[in-house]
Amino acid sequence: MRIRLFTLALFLFSMLQRPVSAGPAWHETKGKHFIVYAQEGGSFSNSVLRKAEEHYQSITRYFGNLPKSDFWSWDNRCKIYIYRSRAEYVSQTGQPEWSGGFADVNSRSIVSFQNAPDFFDSILPHEMAHLVFREFVQLNNREVPRWLDEGFAIAQETNVRTALDETVRKAVARNETLSIGRLNAMSTLHQQPTESARLFYAQAQSITRFLIEGRDGSYFLNFCRLLRDGVEFEDALRRSYRRDFGSIDDLEKSWRRHVKRH
Repeated sequence: MRIRLFTLALFLFSMLQRPVSAGPAWHETKGKHFIVYAQEGGSFSNSVLRKAEEHYQSITRYFGNLPKSDFWSWDNRCKIYIYRSRAEYVSQTGQPEWSGGFADVNSRSIVSFQNAPDFFDSILPHEMAHLVFREFVQLNNREVPRWLDEGFAIAQETNVRTALDETVRKAVARNETLSIGRLNAMSTLHQQPTESARLFYAQAQSITRFLIEGRDGSYFLNFCRLLRDGVEFEDALRRSYRRDFGSIDDLEKSWRRHVKRH
């Protein structure tokens, strides 16, 4: 599995390592919800804008009526910065060599470089999902565990789903999964072994998809709304999924049974 899957947690909720802004030489392409700034314009910028709008529609459908009618419109549009090369991206942003892109929730921006590996199917939907999810549940909401945020973002990367689900199936079969209680406590992965980090991401997307797909989507929407309103995680879970599970332990047991059946 690519190193990016083990380092997704480096998504920045605070300040970028170095401020990013488009200079006069950057090409600007505007859409309904996005403004693409690229050092080299042309067809790639148009492709970025088109795919961004597609992912936006796919991601925001989970959240019903968004917080405001002009969500990500006009002056609130998300900015996407595309450097012409990996070398320039690394040099100008201070990101490590392996980085393919990152997002900053405070400035509502996504930064990457032209022809970044898996940009359209992985980086773009993943980082966009972080931005949308965090804005919906409130940026610094302590009731939102890291695994739910990461799980929702990774769930948008359909190109990695098969490999991640296989990791989960093996862990369930061997009874080696991380408990949801432990997932809730894992606010950082810097000191975690590689295998624990791999399992964290795999389980995060699997459990999140289970929450989303188990009903018609309204349960997950209500769950996120309650978290947004400051309701404690387990209470929000109980109130949203009362017909299915009334506690974190019930969720874990139901999810494990689901994995074994599929």
